[in-house]
Amino acid sequence: MPARSTSTRTIRRAAIGALALAAGLLLQTPAAAQDRSLIPADIKVAGDGTSAALTWSAVPVDGVTYRIVRRAETEKTGIDLTKPVSETFFVDAAVTAGLTYFYQVIAVFRDGTSASADPVTFVAPVVASQPIVAKEVPRLPTAVTGITVQGTLKSAEVRWQSVTGALSYSVKRSLGDLLKKTTSGITTTKWVDNGPTGDGFAMAGTYIYDVTATLSGGTTVSGQGTWTRPDPVCTAPPADQAMIALLNPPAVTWIGQIPEVSGFFWPQNKSSLIVAYRVERSLQGTNLWTLLATSCDGTLGASSTDYMFLDRSARAPNTTYLYKLTGIGASGQAGAATLPYTSPNPSAMHWLSQTISGNTVTMAFRYEAPSTNAPQLPSANFYVTAPYGLNQLVAVPNLGHSGTPGSACWTASGCSFVVTGVPSGTHTFTVTASWISGPIVLAKISANTTVVIQ
Repeated sequence: MPARSTSTRTIRRAAIGALALAAGLLLQTPAAAQDRSLIPADIKVAGDGTSAALTWSAVPVDGVTYRIVRRAETEKTGIDLTKPVSETFFVDAAVTAGLTYFYQVIAVFRDGTSASADPVTFVAPVVASQPIVAKEVPRLPTAVTGITVQGTLKSAEVRWQSVTGALSYSVKRSLGDLLKKTTSGITTTKWVDNGPTGDGFAMAGTYIYDVTATLSGGTTVSGQGTWTRPDPVCTAPPADQAMIALLNPPAVTWIGQIPEVSGFFWPQNKSSLIVAYRVERSLQGTNLWTLLATSCDGTLGASSTDYMFLDRSARAPNTTYLYKLTGIGASGQAGAATLPYTSPNPSAMHWLSQTISGNTVTMAFRYEAPSTNAPQLPSANFYVTAPYGLNQLVAVPNLGHSGTPGSACWTASGCSFVVTGVPSGTHTFTVTASWISGPIVLAKISANTTVVIQ
């Protein structure tokens, strides 16, 4: 077969292309932008006989835009195909099959300078009897996806899928309308949240994390993840762990000296770093502590404003005990307060007399406080009850019959009262004194007497 010859037309086309590039027919890179990192790179062209799709890597500078210049082999000068665009792709829908094109991508900066890439050659293919479909043009991302949050009381780690073209990320944390904070300039796909003050998460609830990716040209896309803070644990801190004054429990208010029960309450400060409490008791001088209640297992009472601890376990009268209230922080650190308490001597109720006349009974009783280390006076009315249906108010403890405190039921003669209409039979009458705090009956003492009606 004879050797192929090069046509005059082919030689002419190559010469024209070389002369055009050499003569600077396409835009050139100015001296102010010769940094190679500022020149568009990885330029690729693909297409068919009707269109050509260009893609390139973004220049890592805020506010940069791009222009695309094209010159065909049949043209003497290049033409500017675009206004400045922020995307890193472009489709030229006006190519002719069989022609050769030279494309040049130019980065335009905010200060007016520009940086031009070297021209890239593209020959529009000729396909017989069927059009050539251009490759799919890359699309800009629309959201940050794959956001997950895992954590403990001490910290939470936020992760997400990498976003194509992202220059940096920011994460905003919030708990409803509280604890809002935004961290910017993140260059990895994870971020660790050490809590609102850097000491963990004292406030319970579901935290919201908004992750935003910043793309070239200043555009952004976002996504959201949530995390519910786990419940605290009330494990005792290590014996050698230093106590932190910042985590010491607030001052407590004692309920007063009451028979067979002791206790105190303190404010529930929701902005505190403390997430859990422990209450322990020790007999003074022994240094042996017994756990009595915690805020983790429901044995420590709490209202919307206060915590309350009540100790109903057996204790010797007129004895000093130590209560240790430990506050545990979200990061595992702790503080403690030691509270001394001396239990009172016991009070008693005594029946003094009973007189029966038909179905009427006249009775007397006395509330008897100890002579030393007595508890406070009862805080509720004295009531007398009997199984046949009697429930009779006898006296108000703090106001005797004369209207002055302490002048009635705790005197030598005590309080007397009359019950009429007592049915025949044997009846047990019970007199009770109570100590009450709000709706809670803290303690009671009572005494019984038997009456026989013929």
